[in-house]
Amino acid sequence: MADAPENFPVGSVAKGRGTEVRCALAVVHNSRVVDVRTYAAFTDDGELRPTKRGVCVRVDQLRTLRDTLTNAVHMAEGMGWLEAAE
Repeated sequence: MADAPENFPVGSVAKGRGTEVRCALAVVHNSRVVDVRTYAAFTDDGELRPTKRGVCVRVDQLRTLRDTLTNAVHMAEGMGWLEAAE
């Protein structure tokens, strides 16, 4: 299948109740993106499959996304929502 997206898994975070958020680098329609998407089990086999819930960001925006998430960590620490890392 020539148009199938290439997918390079990076990591995942458990979300709860048989769901997780997965991060991957991907090539979709000849564009390089970082794909952050919720995966869930839809069938009895328990295999997690991608949902529509997620976002693809061009890979050239990856550093900006990282900086934004770092700012969110600092804000959450300052608000007492997250324990500061040592």
